[in-house]
Amino acid sequence: MIRRFFTKNLHLKILALAAACVFWFFVLSSENTFYAFPDHLSIEPFNVPEGLAVVNELGTAEITVRASQEVYKALTPENFTVYVDLQNLAAGSKQVDLSVNSKKTDVSVVSISPETITVVLEDLTTKDVPLTYALAGDPAENYSALLSDPGPTTITVSGAESVLAEIDSAVATLNLQGDETETTTATTMIVVLDEDGDELTTLESSPAEVDLTAQITLMEAQKTIGIKVEIGDLKTGYLDSIKTSPLTIQVKGDADLLEDITYLTTDPIDIPAGKEVYKTDATFVLPEGVTLVDNETKVEVTLTLGGL
Repeated sequence: MIRRFFTKNLHLKILALAAACVFWFFVLSSENTFYAFPDHLSIEPFNVPEGLAVVNELGTAEITVRASQEVYKALTPENFTVYVDLQNLAAGSKQVDLSVNSKKTDVSVVSISPETITVVLEDLTTKDVPLTYALAGDPAENYSALLSDPGPTTITVSGAESVLAEIDSAVATLNLQGDETETTTATTMIVVLDEDGDELTTLESSPAEVDLTAQITLMEAQKTIGIKVEIGDLKTGYLDSIKTSPLTIQVKGDADLLEDITYLTTDPIDIPAGKEVYKTDATFVLPEGVTLVDNETKVEVTLTLGGL
């Protein structure tokens, strides 16, 4: 009876078993696929021996991972640590194996390239370096920025002596985003540079970062506008023409205030009788908060009359 159970419709049972195996392989493949991670990952030194420092930049590595498609799409470089373990090494040049750690339990790292790198170790030394400060970018339109009370003027940099000799400067830069309208403070990393302006990444500075404050203030906008001559008492005849020198005037003030101003008006000019051409200086009437760029408060006006 048992033998008949196994031999009856044997070809159908074999076909079903094969289909089940194919399906199971498909499920496994879809859930765990090999992917070449697209980002190059920075190599970090771990367990640097006391009294020694890394001389050379360690570069980057590429890895291949195994994960589901859904998990892979969400991966970032922060999910991995690529490192060399330098514990118990002496000064000099050594070939060291690379290791990689996945911070996600559902991701396996199956390969890394390169597998080894050269690490050069030297005695650790320190050096005091002047620290400068900089602003990068601009605040919002019509605003200006100025660094306020930057902080320490000197930092202590530690690392290999041969690398310390390459130091040209140390700088902390506050980067503005272009929308600041109020005083802003940010924690800024200190960067140690060589004479070519390249960062010396194997060095460490103390402090490593500083708080920088940029004072943001509203600047006065400038605008060129027209001149409107206000006529007072006209004794006889009629006004034939009006000329001003200059033809336009530059004003400054709050940008929002200037937006609606298209001209400045003069104080009223009274034209005396018997004048065919009357030339005089007129004083501007300035709205509150508006001033003249060249501080000239008067304009020369020439009036021509007809019908005398």
